[in-house]
Amino acid sequence: MHPVAHPPQPSLCHRRPFCELDEQRPLLAVYVATRLQPGAEEWQKDAVRAARAANYSWDEIAQALMTSRQSAHEKFRKCVPEEQKEQEPTAQS
Repeated sequence: MHPVAHPPQPSLCHRRPFCELDEQRPLLAVYVATRLQPGAEEWQKDAVRAARAANYSWDEIAQALMTSRQSAHEKFRKCVPEEQKEQEPTAQS
C-alpha cells in the first residue's frame, strides 16, 4: 500500500487571499491551476446547463460568466440540450 501524498503545508499563504499566487512557488501555482482547470470547466458547463434549465437568459448567464452574451452563447450552446435542438437542420420534404 502506498502512502497518501498530502499537499504542501502553506507557509505564509494562509495570511493572504487564496487567489494571490505564492511568489516563492510559482511553478506550484501553475501546476495547481492546470490540475483544477478541466474540472472547473466541466463544473461550469453543468452550471450553465442548470441555469438554462431554470430559464435564466443568456444575458444573465453571460453576466455571471463576466463575458458577453454572444461569447457565452457561442461557448456553451452545444452543451445545452435545448440549444442543440435549435441548431439541428430540419428535414425537408
